[in-house]
Amino acid sequence: MRGNELFFKDLLDRQALYQSLLKAYKSTYQAQFDSLLQCDTLEEFLKGYDAIDYDCLKPCEDSGLFKGLKRYAVGLTGRLVELVENANYFLRHQPPRSLYVVSQSWYNEMVVNCLCDNVWQGPFTVFPSHVFSSSLEYDAQGVATGKLVKLCGGCEHKKAVMNGIASRGLRVMIGDSLGDLSCLLEADVGIIMNPSESFKRVCARYHIELRDLMLCGAREKNVLYTCRDWSEICAVLCWSRMMCDPWTEEENVEPDRCSEKECRLMALTNEHLNQVGGEEMEEAICEAIAGGATMIQIRDKTEDFGRLASLSQPQTAWWRTPTS
Repeated sequence: MRGNELFFKDLLDRQALYQSLLKAYKSTYQAQFDSLLQCDTLEEFLKGYDAIDYDCLKPCEDSGLFKGLKRYAVGLTGRLVELVENANYFLRHQPPRSLYVVSQSWYNEMVVNCLCDNVWQGPFTVFPSHVFSSSLEYDAQGVATGKLVKLCGGCEHKKAVMNGIASRGLRVMIGDSLGDLSCLLEADVGIIMNPSESFKRVCARYHIELRDLMLCGAREKNVLYTCRDWSEICAVLCWSRMMCDPWTEEENVEPDRCSEKECRLMALTNEHLNQVGGEEMEEAICEAIAGGATMIQIRDKTEDFGRLASLSQPQTAWWRTPTS
């Protein structure tokens, strides 16, 4: 993360509360997880695992972990996320409109703002309409009520969402947790990144073979591929495009644009621009607007830019840009 904007000026110590809930989850549900491995079939196990997955959300809601968070701050935090190495290369080097995100993440706005036309990393091939995830519930003022909208909860629910997405050709699923298992097995090629010991236990129990991604070949039932990082995924899934980089002109497709309501905070200036201001700041903001931004946040030192030059004290200011 580039900052901690999501919890900025938050009186509730959410980090400590989350750690407390996580500790309680591990102590409460570990025994239940172990007993589920006695189920005769994978289907029975997943049904029980999904029940645990939903049960563990109730303490999060009851504790008020999310209550009071503002929608704009959740979205803005997506602009502060640093993608792991080589993930951005993968996101740029897939056919347009081919990538979908199916996630149980509670922060839908954060996911959209991080993976769709990223201000820091440039345009990706993920579109806002291709992101399917859970979210916080907000009131009319855009403040979180503390409740969750569970749009993609549990293994089987996520698989149903994935199957509802129209697809052509080979379906590849990349996941990193046990909650992705149903989707991984449903796909033509399932890739699990750094599988946990729990994931390995389930695979061993229900005769799911784990192979190194570099051995990926024709589709086989109950076979998943493992990898350590995104460089391996790029080597396998981006090979043809790596050979003819950059993309040809006809492959460049104008990305979908969020509505103004969905993307009110699309850009955040950085420390360098705050220091130099002037034409460089103006050029960066114009580029963000051209990329679809409907509002720009200029933080800290702003006196060197445009009509803000008269401001003598460092402060946060908002620039509203025209929209079509």
